[in-house]
Amino acid sequence: MIRVLQVVNSMHRAGLETVIMNYYREIDRTKIQFDFLTHRPGPSAYDAEIERLGGHIYKMPRLYPNNYVSYFKKMSKFFSEHPEYKIVHSHIDSMSFLPLLAAKRAGIPIRIAHSHNTSMDIDFKMPLKQLFKLGIPSVANQYFACGKDAGHFLFGDREFFVMKNSIDVQHFIFSEHKRIQVRKKMGIADNTLIIGNVGRLSYQKNQEFLLRAFNILVKKRKNIKLWLIGEGENEQRLLKMIKQLKIEKHVSMLGTRANVAFCFSVTCSPFVAAALSTARHFLLVSIIFTKSTLLLVITFPSRKRRCFLLLSSTCKCCEDRKNESNDNIFPRHNSKHKL
Repeated sequence: MIRVLQVVNSMHRAGLETVIMNYYREIDRTKIQFDFLTHRPGPSAYDAEIERLGGHIYKMPRLYPNNYVSYFKKMSKFFSEHPEYKIVHSHIDSMSFLPLLAAKRAGIPIRIAHSHNTSMDIDFKMPLKQLFKLGIPSVANQYFACGKDAGHFLFGDREFFVMKNSIDVQHFIFSEHKRIQVRKKMGIADNTLIIGNVGRLSYQKNQEFLLRAFNILVKKRKNIKLWLIGEGENEQRLLKMIKQLKIEKHVSMLGTRANVAFCFSVTCSPFVAAALSTARHFLLVSIIFTKSTLLLVITFPSRKRRCFLLLSSTCKCCEDRKNESNDNIFPRHNSKHKL
């Protein structure tokens, strides 16, 4: 059996972690097994399922500069105690330099750097991240990316393999019966428009912009709600913003959920992605192709404050408008309403 060491920050229910789990559930685990090297203390949301599927979970210190010396000592010891690993697959973008350097020193023959982003988070480690990004080719010998933009961001002109963010579309098939049932249980009127957003509550996912845009919509329509599904470092900041905008009655922060698909089953409404940088196009295209659940998708491309609407042919409420241009349905905002 081949055991692949997947290197991540944690295994909570976030984007890249869910992508890994989608593949993990479907592979032939009698031939290939995934184990996980994480960099956060405490348990993660997917830990129990990983162990149930036969995977192992190992903990390392957070990748703070003051931990680097002890980190390499622990990684050296780890690889000496686990000679079974011939493949290390790192998913932490430019920070992959550190575990892959340790893997190279340990003689691991296959070292994969996987890019999941098109930019870096702005934090105190950004100068180091820029330096580590330049060092990726010296420690990795295989390059993966979730899309072309993400690949070019981390690897430049080097050749890389696009590993798509696949989903099981059966989980997202729309059910009118389920929609009626869930709405009734949650006390949601049939004519209430629910806008959904799923993602880490962070600068990158740009929920602040989404709240400002939603605040304009609330002034035009009262029977409207916004669901923010996810957790993250910006949670308190967003709660404060919701209070300042006085839209508490219209916004629900639902936290992390195991069954995100339920959000798409309770309403014939938009899903909104406002992320500044992400591989979101895989998510959007994949779900639209199910021709079932995501009846309307709005995405705000980075650096272009313009909405694109993707309409499914099964969207009854939008059927009479599906041939209109994007600008007619959701026009560009003008200078009077800067979001």
